[in-house]
Amino acid sequence: MPDGLKGHVCRPAVWGAVPIALLLAACSGGPAITSGLSIMPAAETPAAPGSRAAPDLSSVEVVKIFKDKADELKLQSPALVTAPDAPPPINAEPWMICLKSGAPEQSRRLYALLFQDGRLRTTRPAAILDNCEARPFEPLNVGVLAPPPPPSKPRARRSRN
Repeated sequence: MPDGLKGHVCRPAVWGAVPIALLLAACSGGPAITSGLSIMPAAETPAAPGSRAAPDLSSVEVVKIFKDKADELKLQSPALVTAPDAPPPINAEPWMICLKSGAPEQSRRLYALLFQDGRLRTTRPAAILDNCEARPFEPLNVGVLAPPPPPSKPRARRSRN
């Protein structure tokens, strides 16, 4: 034993108090002690509109996707949708559009449709976190699905003789 430590005795009671003191210091410390330390990863910011193209609710392809989903989910007409928006951060897809029926008896059935790269990735019942109930809904423009009117045949001119 070195000469400077001859009179000191290692007491187990003192060493048992050290972890308690460290825990108390960590809990009462504030940002000075915990700055830079985190066991949780930083939350990703939602995709900004324009970073990836949002689904265009006026395009025939997107309207057809919604019409087919409404039929698959047995939603009565008219189908109502919200504007594309960033979903909650727990979703990997950058765009979410809520879907519901305009029929009063089905108005509580809400669905979240999640899009990535212009394609539908996931359809699921809307959760509270999606906040679909608070979003403004508008009727789905199914008019873009109607076939164009047939070209009119030119009438034959009668000659006056």
